[in-house]
Amino acid sequence: MATICDTKKVLAKSLLQLCEKKTFDKVSVHDIVQNCNAGRQTFYNHFHDKYDLTFWFITYNANLIAEQTHRSNEGWTYFLRTYLRFVNDNIGFFKGLCEHSSHATLSERLVVHFGALYSVFYLPYTSVIDCAFRSGDAGMLSFAARFYCCGLLSIAKTWLRGGAKDAPETLAEQLASVAPALEPV
Repeated sequence: MATICDTKKVLAKSLLQLCEKKTFDKVSVHDIVQNCNAGRQTFYNHFHDKYDLTFWFITYNANLIAEQTHRSNEGWTYFLRTYLRFVNDNIGFFKGLCEHSSHATLSERLVVHFGALYSVFYLPYTSVIDCAFRSGDAGMLSFAARFYCCGLLSIAKTWLRGGAKDAPETLAEQLASVAPALEPV
C-alpha cells in the first residue's frame, strides 16, 4: 500500500518527466496524472494545482537536505552545495520553472520556506545578527532571513537562466561567501 508521501513522489516524478519534454507552463494536471496512470482525484486529494505540487517537491527535498546537513553538523555551504546539485540534477524542470515566473505566490512561498530553513538551522551561527538572535528579536531574524533568501534565490534563478554554466559547487561557494558566516560553531 502506497503512503501519502509515495503518492506525492510519483506525481512529482511525473511532473519532472513531463518538464523534460515540454515547458512547465504547458504541463497540465491532466498531463501529470495521465503520465503516471493516476486518477485526477488522487492528484486533488494531495494538491490544489501544479504549483502546490511544485512547492511540495522543492520543499520536501530542501527539508531532506537540511535534515542531512543538520545531522552531520555541516554548515550553510554544505547545504547550498548539496541543494544546488539537486537543482542541477533536475535542471530542465528548474530552468523551465524560472522561465515561467508569473506565479508570484510560488516564489513568495519559496522565500518564506527557505527563510525558515535559514533561520532555524543557520542564523544562530551568524555574528552579523548575533545581537538580534540573543535578544530574541524575531522581527529582525525574519527580516534577515527574507533578505538573504531573496538574494540567494535571485542569484540561483540567474544561474539557471544563464544555462547553469558554473558548477553547483562553485555557485555554492560564491553564495556562501557573501552570506554571513553560516557554519556551525
